[in-house]
Amino acid sequence: MVDSHVSDIELSKAIQAVLDAQPDLSIYGWHGDHTLPAGALGRYTEDPQWAYRGSARQADRDSIGLASVRTALRFLENSATTRKTINKRVTSYSLKHAAERWGANEHLSSYVANGELILAALLAGFRCERIARSPNCFFNIAIA
Repeated sequence: MVDSHVSDIELSKAIQAVLDAQPDLSIYGWHGDHTLPAGALGRYTEDPQWAYRGSARQADRDSIGLASVRTALRFLENSATTRKTINKRVTSYSLKHAAERWGANEHLSSYVANGELILAALLAGFRCERIARSPNCFFNIAIA
């Protein structure tokens, strides 16, 4: 688990470790159809209109911002608790918007990308359940 008060260097290393373990994750969220096995025809569809259906591009992974991930981590530290089960009423995308509102009120980053919120939740130790053919996911999170 990583908290929001670690140094930029430590946060960067932690982010890279998650990205190394999750090759389908980028700033946009999850890529591809994880219900199909790796290498299966149709797992990735390179369609510019639907970037998340393609494979995660290095440029999309490199554009992840420390300030936004830190804002998402602080939001989760202040607003989220761990549930035993996955909460299918709240998606990563809805949490991203809640983190943005919270960040703006706290004079932190007012923009958090879906993938940055997912990264923050994984860094904070929450479990993730991907939504089929979607860049979004669910977590074992309850929001206060």
